[in-house]
Amino acid sequence: MIVLFWNVRGLGKLAKRHITIDTMVGAKADIVFLSETKLRAPYFRILNALRPHRIDKWYCTDAEGASGGILIGYDSSLFSLEEDWTWNFLSPPCS
Repeated sequence: MIVLFWNVRGLGKLAKRHITIDTMVGAKADIVFLSETKLRAPYFRILNALRPHRIDKWYCTDAEGASGGILIGYDSSLFSLEEDWTWNFLSPPCS
C-alpha cells in the first residue's frame, strides 16, 4: 500500500493540478491525503482533473478563507469504507 501525504498549498491553479497528478501517478499512490487545498465546494471540476489512475473515491473539507481544505482519495478496488465519522467541520463525501 502506498500512501501520499502532501501539503499542496492550493489546487486552484492548473499548473499545480498537473504537478499533483504527475506526483500521484509517479508515486503509484493507493491513498492520497492532500492538505491546504484552499478549495471550497463544489469540487467536481477539480476532482475530475485529479483522477490520475485508480483513485476513484474522495472525501473533502472546505477551506476557510484562504487557508485549509483537505482532499482524501483512495482506490475503491483495494479499500472499502466501513464507517465514516463526520465532525461539524467536515463536508459530506464529494464523489
